[in-house]
Amino acid sequence: MVRRAFWRAATLGSMLQAALVLLGLALSSLRQDNLYPIGSTLLALLTGVLFARWARGAQLLAVLWGAAVCGGISSLLGTLLVALSGQAPAPVSTALVAGVTGALAGSVGGCLGSLLRRSAPPA
Repeated sequence: MVRRAFWRAATLGSMLQAALVLLGLALSSLRQDNLYPIGSTLLALLTGVLFARWARGAQLLAVLWGAAVCGGISSLLGTLLVALSGQAPAPVSTALVAGVTGALAGSVGGCLGSLLRRSAPPA
């Protein structure tokens, strides 16, 4: 079940990151105001929450680790898409910062998703 949750969250998070990049192509204010890092971090947080919600029955450490990896992968892919689309240069240091920031945000999201999952009344 955790593997399925991982693939679902990583895929959806990456698709959301790609949508952010496409939105940046349409709205120049995203590039001018440098909102990519904020949006990407929030999407990594959401990816972590989704992973935690979908990984029912997993232990907290597995949820935190899986959410961190999902968030990091999606943020790294978003950064690479920004570079490939020519919207911003992406040196290795930028990609590394984006991956680590996404992993941390994903882990926080995993923790929040775990708390929400446990506090919700049984259906």
